[in-house]
Amino acid sequence: GVPDTSGSLSQAEWDVASLYVVLRLTKPIIAGPDPMALAFGKVKKATDKATGDVVAVKMLGGKGFGTNELRAFLNECDILAEIGHDNVPVLHGIYEHGRKYTMIMEYASGGELFERIQSQGSFNEEAAANITRQLLSVLQYIHDRSIAHRDLKPENILFANCERDLAKATVKLIDF
Repeated sequence: GVPDTSGSLSQAEWDVASLYVVLRLTKPIIAGPDPMALAFGKVKKATDKATGDVVAVKMLGGKGFGTNELRAFLNECDILAEIGHDNVPVLHGIYEHGRKYTMIMEYASGGELFERIQSQGSFNEEAAANITRQLLSVLQYIHDRSIAHRDLKPENILFANCERDLAKATVKLIDF
């Protein structure tokens, strides 16, 4: 079976991601944000019909997806495979099918930090300290491994879930 989607993918798009059903996920998955537009692809929410696990499916490829974009995708895959930190989504699998590439990873449901800043305007000191502490922790972790993020911005920081109390919320750094 093919995973269910919210936002419905075309059959051609699922041809790329159809291998997902063979994954046996061993860690809990956290549901995630609405589909996001990317320059050469998209991220969608998918549910494994056999297990009910919800994941993010990042699909890239197609017209205009060249060597540089492929290199960037493979670099991100290498980085995610190397990083084992609570503030980075878990990478569950990578698939390739006819110059279309799919990354299956943990799905964070709380939306972007950017969206929270826009909707709330400001955070209290406790919330800001919690978010900053987590970001500094993951940045120290990746820098100790000679990895630089190079695109640190509120749009690339997701909340793991819909926790309302940001002093207790967990953030995830994405788009390496």
